Amino acid sequence: MRRSVTFALALLALFFSFWLWPGDEQGGLQHDETAATALEQSAVSQSVRGDAPPNATSNAVQKSGDEAVTPHVESSEVVTLFADQHNMQDQMVTIMQSYAEISRYPPNSQPIRSAEHLASFMNIAPPESSLPFKLDMQERTIQVHLETAAHQYFPGDRIEGRLLLSELAPDTSVSAQAVLQDLGGKKLADVQVVPIGSDTTTRQAFGLINETQDFNTDNWPLELNLATTATVDGEALFITVPLRFNAASAQVRGVGYSQPVAEYLDIPVEIEVYRAGYYHLAAVLYNGEATQPLVHLEAEGALSQGQASLTLRAHIQALKSVADAGPYVLSDLRLTRWSDETIPHDLAARTDN
Repeated sequence: MRRSVTFALALLALFFSFWLWPGDEQGGLQHDETAATALEQSAVSQSVRGDAPPNATSNAVQKSGDEAVTPHVESSEVVTLFADQHNMQDQMVTIMQSYAEISRYPPNSQPIRSAEHLASFMNIAPPESSLPFKLDMQERTIQVHLETAAHQYFPGDRIEGRLLLSELAPDTSVSAQAVLQDLGGKKLADVQVVPIGSDTTTRQAFGLINETQDFNTDNWPLELNLATTATVDGEALFITVPLRFNAASAQVRGVGYSQPVAEYLDIPVEIEVYRAGYYHLAAVLYNGEATQPLVHLEAEGALSQGQASLTLRAHIQALKSVADAGPYVLSDLRLTRWSDETIPHDLAARTDN
């Protein structure tokens, strides 16, 4: 898998560059924590007495006459040096432990250990933006928050968002407008703004809706902005969030019959391909109640236009490590056509899961 292999090679390069990095004249960095601590304490003691560090005498700078200036090393600088070294060692240990855990299983079949681990695979949190605004007419700062329900949309979808203003003064006059625009600020479509009230007098929320089926989206670019202007007591506050919009490059139509093959559980995924190209498929295997994520799965390959399939393969050791013998539910599918010489950007496909 070309992207997974690239990541693995990058980790190995970082590992070797750390351990083979040239150090002092004795052949490298001192990795013995006891020795490092002793040296640190010695440097601090010398600084308190006003002595020069051990290597300072040979590095004295001779000025005119017989006066010599000895370089001075503050104890805080020495402490920082060793603290940075120890911190780097801790980070490297964490990286290598994570890499060792990942390496126990095929890169296309990784057991999920926690919600944070799942999030590192998914990386599909809806975009949001929050900004403070100091009002000229009031001696107070309010918070403006804008978010969308999803990051990726397709023609015919309903684009939804929410605008929230908080820390308002009671009885503040608030209104809002919203549009979809390209990255250059050109307006593409109006967005309906619906007040949805709030639980306090210091907050005001608005729902944002755009029915893309009501617009000609043929010339809409891949990258859009949802832009809103909130007017608070006559002052206009502007905020945007990005989103992606493209005609689906393919669509997942279903999951075929799953069966064990050697050390894997093979799960074929049926796909209708609209644009031929190289595709990457990712999904999460859940427990039978679809409440617990178990294994993150990936597959990739060149697909021709028309009916096609990619097979997700759950490794038996990954399934054993999560201690669940099934049945399973496949969900959170993401299908992407990777960029190539004909289309220089990735295109999302519909999964409707």
